[in-house]
Amino acid sequence: MVKRISLSLLLLILFILACEDVKRVWDNPYDPRSDRSTWTPDSLKIGQISDNLIELKWVSIGKPADGFKIDKKIGPGEWIDTISVLPYNVLKWQDKIDLKEVVNDPQILTYRLYAYADSNISNYQTIKIFPASPAPPLKVNIKTIVRDPADRKLKIDWNESIDADFLKYIIKYKPDNDPVVYIYKEFSTVSNTKHDSILSDTSLFIYKKNIFFVETVDTTNQSTLGDNYILDAALEPSPVSLDSIIYDKEKEQLNLSWTKSNSPDFNYYFLEKKNNNEENYSVVKDTDLDTIKIVDQNAILFNLDIQNNLESYLRVVVKDVWGQASSSNFNKFSTFPRIVKLNNIQDFGDLVRIEKYYCGCDQCCEDIDVSNKSTSEFSFKTLLLNEYIRFPQWIDNGNMIFGFRKGKVGIIINKDGSLIKEINSAGSIFGDNYPTDMSFNISGSRGIFTGDDHNIWTVDLINAVEPVSFTSFSANEWYQDPEFLEDGRMLFSQKELTKDNQGISDIYIMNQDANKDSRVKLTSAKNRQKFIMPRKIPFQSKILYVNNDVSANDEGLYELDYLISDQGSKISSIVPDRIDFFKNIIWSPNGKNAVIVANANIYIYNSETSTIALLEIAAKYPSWLNDEEVYFKKTDTDLDIIYKKRIDKNQDDTAIIFYKGETDHTPWIQIQPR
Repeated sequence: MVKRISLSLLLLILFILACEDVKRVWDNPYDPRSDRSTWTPDSLKIGQISDNLIELKWVSIGKPADGFKIDKKIGPGEWIDTISVLPYNVLKWQDKIDLKEVVNDPQILTYRLYAYADSNISNYQTIKIFPASPAPPLKVNIKTIVRDPADRKLKIDWNESIDADFLKYIIKYKPDNDPVVYIYKEFSTVSNTKHDSILSDTSLFIYKKNIFFVETVDTTNQSTLGDNYILDAALEPSPVSLDSIIYDKEKEQLNLSWTKSNSPDFNYYFLEKKNNNEENYSVVKDTDLDTIKIVDQNAILFNLDIQNNLESYLRVVVKDVWGQASSSNFNKFSTFPRIVKLNNIQDFGDLVRIEKYYCGCDQCCEDIDVSNKSTSEFSFKTLLLNEYIRFPQWIDNGNMIFGFRKGKVGIIINKDGSLIKEINSAGSIFGDNYPTDMSFNISGSRGIFTGDDHNIWTVDLINAVEPVSFTSFSANEWYQDPEFLEDGRMLFSQKELTKDNQGISDIYIMNQDANKDSRVKLTSAKNRQKFIMPRKIPFQSKILYVNNDVSANDEGLYELDYLISDQGSKISSIVPDRIDFFKNIIWSPNGKNAVIVANANIYIYNSETSTIALLEIAAKYPSWLNDEEVYFKKTDTDLDIIYKKRIDKNQDDTAIIFYKGETDHTPWIQIQPR
């Protein structure tokens, strides 16, 4: 009986214990016998959120523990335990990595994550990543490199790097034809993007072409080269032109005049002299001691004391701050007495002009007078020809003179005053009139004009032969405003009668063979539009013309690009005056500006901006002295004075006296081409 009870008791105890295990909590992290999988972090993810940051994210499951721990292994190396301990409510972690190691020794990074509760730990969650190598720094380019002549410095300006891991800039250069690249300067501050340093006269950055660039280096020692910046060798100053040397006998001085140097690195002018045609020359000095230096760049006049009865050559030399120099032409001068003969004048180095000579009444005579330059009056003059001509002009590159002759084309005169011949008209082109709308080709060897018959005629001025007609007039059309283009074709306007007998006028281009098939119509006049007085803008596919349609209130000056359109754009209500003898839109030597007379006022048209500005009121007969200056006659005075003015001035600026004559009548002056 006792044995049976004991057995029953044992079974009861076992049953009770068995019931206890069933009820036990297995997901308790703090129970050493708990199921660790029930509280192991879940959904572990990894990513590289920046060049140097790796981020782990996970989800917690089960009952809360104390927190999380992270171990790390680099490549095949050993585990580094507990590189981070995190509280249980933190579910992400970032690892900052060494970018130099990533770049220089790339390895797989392995992480394991687990939860902990007291001494208990969950199962591991393991994950790997191969960090992407950081990109090299972005390209940095040089913006400008300037040689500053004021303080003789080389100034370099470059863009600022935007890389967060910036380390330094290295400015490098490579001389032309040199395979070696040299370091110029290094800068470790990202905002330091400017540098200048003094240059010497012998610096390779002056006399040689160099290629510059910026190398940007980051903290990983990666680098990127910027684009090449070519610094050409410093240009030698452009030579000036020694225009004239005039001897002042009373003061025993040579009055020199030259064109202004346009060198941005100008330092000074000085003079050199040689005798006759010798190759050797010497620097002109003050009392044989110091070189005469003219340091004012705008100073283009100089008075040099000289002895009598001397004949020699002078030139002007421009020197820049880097020691480079360029020389003008040698001009001969003479302090011997001038030799003046009938119909001939010999004076070395003088600036020759043509003057309309007045001899007592408007219709008595119009003589040609050749004289040298003087500030107040001609120091001498010689009558070349006593002929009734008008508006004499230099042709054939300044070797001959053309003058209009009533009832004829005109006469041709050599520069020494000898008459070549008269050019008669073929048949009765003019009657008792003159050629109209005369213009010349570039060299001045040919002329083109309109006759009384409304046809276009051309004439060989060099050989002085009779003119030849380009066109054949018909009852309903006539021609005017011809001019030669740079390519040899001719530009003109042509009027056609309409049913109301009012007519329209269009602008054409035609080959010199006058073949009607070669005509190209540039405009499309409608109703009563009259497009007249076309003038080609040099070196462009544009023309200026006048719309003379008064009825539509569209009268004015227009600009047309004939390669694009057949309708021009109105740029001004100003209508240039028509002068029968020649065209009243005259271009500067460089072709950028034109001088125009309208309503007895002088205007300047700028082809680059398509604008017109008033230069001078009450003025006429303008011509170009150079690209920046115009000379003209004032109409509000009876004095025989020619004025000059820079085109960058306005009407309120006072014009400068260029020439003062001897009479009270208008001179006509044209400067001889050089």
